[in-house]
Amino acid sequence: MAKWGEGDPRWIVEERPDATNVNNWHWTEKNASDWSKNKFKELLVGLEMNFDADDRSPVKGNCRITEVSSADGEATANNRKAKLIFFFEWNLELKFEALLAGRKSDDEKITGRIEIPNLSDENSADEVEVNVKMDANDQDSFAVKEVVRKKFSALVKQALAVYIKQLKEEYSKTLILPTKQDLNATINTQSGMSRARNVLNNVIDKSKKENDVIHGRSCSLSISETFHCSARDLYNAFTMVEMVQAFTRAAAPEFDAQVGGSFKLFNGHIGGKFLSMSPHDKLSFLWRMKNWRPDDHHSQVDLEFKEHDGSTILHLNQREIPDDQVSSTEEGWKRYYFDAIKQTFGFGARIF
Repeated sequence: MAKWGEGDPRWIVEERPDATNVNNWHWTEKNASDWSKNKFKELLVGLEMNFDADDRSPVKGNCRITEVSSADGEATANNRKAKLIFFFEWNLELKFEALLAGRKSDDEKITGRIEIPNLSDENSADEVEVNVKMDANDQDSFAVKEVVRKKFSALVKQALAVYIKQLKEEYSKTLILPTKQDLNATINTQSGMSRARNVLNNVIDKSKKENDVIHGRSCSLSISETFHCSARDLYNAFTMVEMVQAFTRAAAPEFDAQVGGSFKLFNGHIGGKFLSMSPHDKLSFLWRMKNWRPDDHHSQVDLEFKEHDGSTILHLNQREIPDDQVSSTEEGWKRYYFDAIKQTFGFGARIF
């Protein structure tokens, strides 16, 4: 017989703040199907890309998803003995339209469907099958089909990877309930965006103490970081607004990823302008903190993407950084760019 006060934890109800599902022991299940259908619309409808004529694309233009026309399947989140198990299986059909360069009329748009028959917990997003079917049978439709199959499908898979990640995050909040000990502990409940904002505000406060003026020398910074993904995927994480919004966990209403285009991130605390873009190889842009003075003072950031042995090494070189902000700038890159990208898209762990 157990001693007084040392009973089986499965039955000590008072140890649960809400007196239910003690120690998360019992099997609980939540239906995530409706949430998933809404999430598909949120992530996929409006997803678009511009494509240039090159060796992989014979045409130039724009392609975007207009509708999730079908989402057949289900998703459930389960908890057993404090372990989360997710089951989902979906057959998706997406409608898309493309407009080739030089054409302006809606009547000249080329339309088709993307079919995804095997989005499930048994496959990663990269492993899903993407079938492309066109509504017409002409030469332009065939050219667009090749663009969607070779290029746009990668963007769709990245959006599905975000769905899988957010599914697990959303249902982890309520399926694994806090214990009494958890509630008595000091817990940092700040979101990633809040932590980023606080770090950035600390830098701003520090600069205000210096009379809002850049003093002293300008310095340079070099960082190399390894990501377990292709150079294409990593480059897209820095240039595709959907991926940028995913890892910053905030809207980016001003983000124009083209030469001369400007951007603002983290509630406007970070801003800049794209200088040069060599897809999947190099990327250069101006970059500044909101509090830097004078207002036109920018650093320049050069990113180089080098694939090696199934991974990509990112080389970052940044110059013209105020000398008193080099350490905080380096910390910001590592925590709010590199670590966030790895955690959001799974680029931090090698997949065998």
